[in-house]
Formats: sequence, C-alpha cells, structure tokens
Amino acid sequence: MKTRQHSGFNPYVSERWLILMLIAAAVLVGISGMKRLPMDNHEALVVQTAREMQSRDDWILPWFNGEPRLNKPPLSYWLTGIAANIFQEGDLYRAWHGRLVSLLAGLGLVVCTLISGHLLFNNRVALQSSFILITTSGWFTYTHDARPDILYAFMCTLGMTGFLVALVSASEVQRRVAGVVAWSGMALAVLAKGPHMPLAYLGGTLLWALSLHLPLADINHRLKPLTGMFIVVLLAGPWWLLVNQHADIRGLENTQLSGSLLTMHPRNLLDLYYFYRPLILFLPWVLLLPFTLIRIKYNGLDSGIKFALIMIILPALMLETGPQKRWYYLLPSIMPMCLLLGAGMEELQEMIRGRKIPAFAVIAGALAIALGTILYHSPGVYITPAGQIFREMTVLFLLGLAFLSITGFQLAVESVFPVIFLIYFVTYLYLGNTLSGWSTDRFEREILAEKILSVQEPQSRIMTMGIEPGVYTFYTGTKIKPVRTPAEIESIRQNHSVVLLVNPGLLDTLPEDFRIIGTVQSSGKTTDVAVYAPHL
Repeated sequence: MKTRQHSGFNPYVSERWLILMLIAAAVLVGISGMKRLPMDNHEALVVQTAREMQSRDDWILPWFNGEPRLNKPPLSYWLTGIAANIFQEGDLYRAWHGRLVSLLAGLGLVVCTLISGHLLFNNRVALQSSFILITTSGWFTYTHDARPDILYAFMCTLGMTGFLVALVSASEVQRRVAGVVAWSGMALAVLAKGPHMPLAYLGGTLLWALSLHLPLADINHRLKPLTGMFIVVLLAGPWWLLVNQHADIRGLENTQLSGSLLTMHPRNLLDLYYFYRPLILFLPWVLLLPFTLIRIKYNGLDSGIKFALIMIILPALMLETGPQKRWYYLLPSIMPMCLLLGAGMEELQEMIRGRKIPAFAVIAGALAIALGTILYHSPGVYITPAGQIFREMTVLFLLGLAFLSITGFQLAVESVFPVIFLIYFVTYLYLGNTLSGWSTDRFEREILAEKILSVQEPQSRIMTMGIEPGVYTFYTGTKIKPVRTPAEIESIRQNHSVVLLVNPGLLDTLPEDFRIIGTVQSSGKTTDVAVYAPHL
C-alpha cells in the first residue's frame, strides 16, 4: 500500500519534532486574529442561536431572533455553548467561542491527515499533506468562522480515517476501536449538519474496499455495519426524536431538517460546478495538481490515490445533483484533496532532486504568490501606519528568508519545501493578525450596530425590512422584528420610536422624517441602511 518510503523533510530533524512544529503552526495560524475579527451573518446564526438556547434553558430546539430555527442540527450550538460557559460566565457570548470550536475541528483534521497519509502513502506524504492543509485558504478561512462547516468536515473525516484504519490494520483491537470512532464520527456529523455527506463517504469507503478486492465478508467483519447503525441511532437519534415532538413546533415537515433542500436535479451534472469551483479551498497548493497527474501517469493508481479520488469524486457527484451551488459544501473532502496534493509534492521533489535551477524556480514561485497575496490585501479595513509597517516588515522577512534559503541551504530538496511552508505560514499569520482579506461589510456591520445602540432609546423598536437581522440581533442583544410594509412601521410608531434596517432600494417608500444613521457597503454597493424615526 505504501510507496516511496521517506523520512521527514530534513534528515537532521526527527519526525516527532516535525509533528510538534506542525501542531504549533496550526494553532498559531488558527488563533491569529480570532478574537478581533468581527462576526458575519452566518456566524451570528450559530453564536446567537446558542445564546438564545441557553437563555431559554432549552438545548433541544434551536432559536434565533425569538423564533425556532430548524435549518441545522444542534451540535455546533451545543459546543459553542460549552465554550462560552467554560471561558465566560452566564450568557456572555462572543464570536470567538464559536470559532474555537472550528479551530479544534481544524486541528482534528490535521491529526486525521497525518494518520491517513501514513497508512495510504508514507510519512513524508503524511507530513507534507498536513502542512499543506494548514496553509490552504479553506482551512484558514473556516477555522476563523463559527459556522458548522469545518466541524462537519472534521466529523466526516474522522469517519473516513476510522474506516481506513479498520480496513487496513492488522490488529483486531485497533480495528474495533477504529470502527467505534468511525461510526461515532459519522453520527456526530449527522448532528452537525445532516446525513448526506456521511452517506457519501460511507459509500466511498465501500467502493475503495472493493477496489482492493477485499472479500465482502471481510469488509463486513471489519466495518461492522450493524454495530455502526446502532451507534448512529444511539448518538443522533434521540435529538431528532425530541425536537420533532417539541411543544413549540408542529414537527419537522417542510423544514431543512426534513430534507426539503435535498431535491435531485440530475441535469446539474453537466455543469461540473463541484469539480472546479471548490478548488478555491485549496489555494495556493492547487498548483501541485499537475504533478499529481504526472505521478499517476508514471506510477498508476495506487491504493492511496484511489482512496483520495473516490472520496473527492463521489461526494462531488452527489452534490452536483443538488439545487444549491456552494463550493464550501465540498469542504469535508479537504483531507483527501490534501493527500493528493501531498503526493504531487512528492513527485515534484523527485523531479527537482539535485537540480538547482528548478529548486530555485519553486522557491521563487512560492515567494511570488505569497508577496502578491500580502501586497494585494491591506491590513484591516482602514490601513494604519502600524499596519503599513507590519506589512513592510513581513515582506522584508519573506525576502530575507528566500535569500537565505538560496545562499545558505544550497537548494537541497530537504530544505526547499520547509522554506516554502514557512513562507506560507508567515503569510497566513500576516493575514490573520492584520485582519486582511476579509470582506469589509462585516467590519461595517459591527460599526453600524454600535451606531444603532447609540441612538436607541428605552422605548425604541428595532426592525428590518428587506434584509435579514443577522449580526444585528447578536450585536444589539435585541429581538429584531421583520416587517414587510411601511404601514406596519407606522402602526408601531404610534407608541415607539423606530430604528429600521432597510434595503437601500426601499428607502423611497419611507416617510421623509426618517433620517439615515449609517450604511454598509459590500463590493462597492450599499447593502444595508439604518434609519431612525421618532414616535408619532
């Protein structure tokens, strides 16, 4: 099953130290800017829902803005609530409580990638794939995001890794433990976002096992599907049963939890969206894919490559038939994709071994991408003198690093790739600590929420028309009433002053005594407008 046995990156550094460096690097990248980054609308749906579940002392039915929210299962809400209560007191919730859950899930992905890479390839591919993982745009973005996507990815990956160990391990004890872990991961994935992706990876596991020509009886013995179904029902079943019988709702019919979004559209298979758009998750390392293809051309489809391809292609085909086009839905395939890229990196290493000019070109290319990324993004929303200095120091550090690697390390293969990883590690630290690269609207919504609080009076009512309450519910700590017509606003103004969050296209429908107190812009367009009007 293993090919090209190698040690770690550097013959003078033990693999144990490399793993410790990997985990430390992942933690540093993950926590950079985690507390200071303003919340976006998707994150508010998680953190505010956890806050409202706690305030109601009801951890079964999710609530948001005073209404039941039956869009997602509750695992991310539960874990966010645990984080908030460990690090704070009472119902004091922060965005980073939800992001901490995502960071821990991201670290779990690193461990799963190490284990899977070791079993499917060799220690070098395992380490390189893990370093690739923590310096992808997908890992960086979603470990800084409280939404449940990377938690879902980790639980699915835990299932994949457990099934892999159960299928290849020679130890009966390891197989049993791995089987329990795998099925538990799949059950928790169902509680994180739903059963569709776990089913795809379970199907992929069976397909891969059959490709190895394992007898069906052996596959059944190793995976223990009956025991697994019992674990899934035991862990995930009670919540689905309890929420369906909750006194505040009439059941799960016609909700996302009932599968209302899982309608099939086979004609979508023709657009191949999930075969090209999710590649944004794997920047900048997607450039290694041609070397993976070269490896396949000369070495064929070994078991590791087959595993990775199946765990990418099968879920992508399933997602293609769905009605929604969201590239991050393929985030649970980030581990097998990083294994493919790690295998491509190993092929590139073989191609440049002992060749100075190609080694120089590889470092120069990585440096150009990193510098382009840093120079493109300004620190935060408004660049400050300190931000300018930090950017310039980062650029000088990377240039110095590249110079030392060229002059001091003799461009040996063992030194080229650690330098590249260090370049991207520093780049992501820069992006995290300067809050660069994030959409400006999340910063402006936080500022607008502060303006709303500054003008709000005890008798004021906050309402929205034409936009979602989103982060405003979280930042104001107030239930925000959605309205559809100016007549509804006027009836409320008989007794209360009004703060209205409105789509700019609806401003002309409002009375003249509404005054603008702030706006939000995204991609150069005004998206949210806050107006204030006294009671009549």
